[in-house]
Amino acid sequence: MSSTPLRLLVLSASFSYGLRDIFSSGLKRVTLSFFILEELIALHLPLLHNHFTSNAISVHMFASGWFMTLFSSLNTLPLTSAARVWDLYITHGWCAVFRIVLALLRRVERGVGLGGPDNANINNAESGGGGAVVFDFSATLEFLHRIPTRLVTPAETLVAEAFDPTFCPDVTPGLLRRIEAQFDEREG
Repeated sequence: MSSTPLRLLVLSASFSYGLRDIFSSGLKRVTLSFFILEELIALHLPLLHNHFTSNAISVHMFASGWFMTLFSSLNTLPLTSAARVWDLYITHGWCAVFRIVLALLRRVERGVGLGGPDNANINNAESGGGGAVVFDFSATLEFLHRIPTRLVTPAETLVAEAFDPTFCPDVTPGLLRRIEAQFDEREG
């Protein structure tokens, strides 16, 4: 594909799918995405939420690139997985992105030692240690910025986990609108 049709596709997507709002003045869509994600983590991943809170970790510290590029920066997901996120974004909107992020963070939750002894963290398991060691602030952020490839591949496994009806079934456009209304009220 030449670069002209690709540019037209990206331009069309930016208007048709709300991507333009990501880079609008004040980055409102990005800030809103952080707010929504914080609420969803508290709701669906309470252990990770408590870990983030106790270590003063805010989602903007690790998720900026996820939302600003929809994972296309290749720092988190391999190209095949990032392409699948884009497919889901185009067909299902922001709900799909948040479901993927929650599924990814559920894997991270286990990876940083919060999933119990049967889910010991990656470093401890690879070093032959027993039991989980909970990561501190810097180790957690390092892990979030360099999530091991085996936690994010294959793409279809991550997607299947994200869209499993037993995992965060309430992440719907209606819930996202309610959280957005809370954000708008807070921002006044």
